Amino acid sequence: MSDDSDERAVEVLAEAYTCSGYEIRAILDVLFRSEFFKEAMFKRVKCPAELVAGTLRITDEHRDPYDFGLNPASETTSLMGQKLLDPPTVEGWHTGREWIDSSFMIERINFALERLSNQDSKGFRHIAQRISDNRSSITPVELLDDCAYELGAMVLNEITRDTIIEELGLSAEILCGTEAEMIAFRGTIAKVLSLIPATVEYQMS
Repeated sequence: MSDDSDERAVEVLAEAYTCSGYEIRAILDVLFRSEFFKEAMFKRVKCPAELVAGTLRITDEHRDPYDFGLNPASETTSLMGQKLLDPPTVEGWHTGREWIDSSFMIERINFALERLSNQDSKGFRHIAQRISDNRSSITPVELLDDCAYELGAMVLNEITRDTIIEELGLSAEILCGTEAEMIAFRGTIAKVLSLIPATVEYQMS
């Protein structure tokens, strides 16, 4: 959003707060229904903590400190440029494009694709089950759209979609009706989920 729209958003929320008798619920109601909230989606680069936490939430690998582990997660964000609880200045981290450079980007993509394509994770199994439910087959485009939705209701732009479809090398429908077909189908899903982290859409929030 521009500075003008930022100021307008603050005014709208402040008015909702005062008019409601200082109820936080009223602010959240106005915020989540507002156009400026909806338009802000996928306009900001995810910071490392958001990328790591969001990815682990999708894969369902971190429900307590002993699953994926707090230390490995913290070490991972450090490799991406964000050492938790140790900001560079008292201002904290400057969010935005500073998270994207040649070394940080490699860490971001590699972490996400490794976790998302792990067929042994609970999250992956749930994704595969939801996509295949009540289907005997699925087209490559449908599969890509469903995978993108599972990763955060993402809408891939046309260039991104075409690039991934070409990389997959799939033209015919993918069978997923029997258990034998599901084995191959899960492998195809893993390949799709390993490609999406490299997209602009996944790196933004």
